[in-house]
Amino acid sequence: MNIFISWSGERSKFVATALKSFLARVNREWKPWVSHMDIATGTKWRDALSKSLDTATSAVVCLSPATLASPWVQFETGALSASPLCVRICPYLIDLKSDNLRGPLSEFQSREANEQGTWDLLVALNQIFEKPFSEATLRTRFVKFWPDLEDSIRTAPAEPAPTLQEASCNRLDETGLLNLLRIHFSASADKLTYIIDQGLEEFKDDPGKINFELLVINATRVVDEGRLLLAPYRSDLTGPLSTFLDECLPPAELRERLRRGLEIVSKIQQPKRRKTAAYQLVQEEQARLMRIIHGRLTQSPRRSIPDIDRRLG
Repeated sequence: MNIFISWSGERSKFVATALKSFLARVNREWKPWVSHMDIATGTKWRDALSKSLDTATSAVVCLSPATLASPWVQFETGALSASPLCVRICPYLIDLKSDNLRGPLSEFQSREANEQGTWDLLVALNQIFEKPFSEATLRTRFVKFWPDLEDSIRTAPAEPAPTLQEASCNRLDETGLLNLLRIHFSASADKLTYIIDQGLEEFKDDPGKINFELLVINATRVVDEGRLLLAPYRSDLTGPLSTFLDECLPPAELRERLRRGLEIVSKIQQPKRRKTAAYQLVQEEQARLMRIIHGRLTQSPRRSIPDIDRRLG
């Protein structure tokens, strides 16, 4: 099992290094990967990073207060969210609580970097491993190796608290922006599909009674809730991200497109095909919106190639 460990900042990097060692000791068949340790000197690090992102089956995102303002978190988590191989992404919280998470990262089930949180993380990873340990074996190994990881977490380098500006305004570069949107779209796709499928299922025997107006309202609410999660984020390319998305897809146009799509999907009689069609509807609308976003970013006078080398320094 390939486990991608993401980090940004010295404190997060220190914990990520210790976590790699801890996971490898718990189960030798787990393959934890950390950029600063696993990219060989002299190799093309971008290619190595891309390969690791593409082949990861699970991921742990080491987050500290300073990390929350890092475009790198959006870059790597966005790529992992889009990967069909990566079935579990877990934010690992250093000096943070789940309530501190902002934006689409808050959609993932997080665990604190303490004894209980780390045990829960191991259980989650063990569940998706093709040859899982028994709980007794896992507990024995956890008890044996946890003290070293705990000590590393305790002695990780201190970092300055983020300024008020950093805490409320994450100035994403283009790569961070696009990958944040990947996380956002991935998280909202399942919610929208569920809302649509449940609304149509209720009147499967009498499609004429479908309340399309209510369905549109419920689906729009999901979109609005997602936009609220994006409210703290901005980019020099776009300004406030939630405002930028409203400009790319105005609310009135969103509602009309949802209504037209729902009317088409509602005519499908077979439940599985109808659910698949609902998911395809959401995916197609998200892809269309992303094309609009790409077009606007391309035209931005402030567009520049993001400097993603700094994180690996």
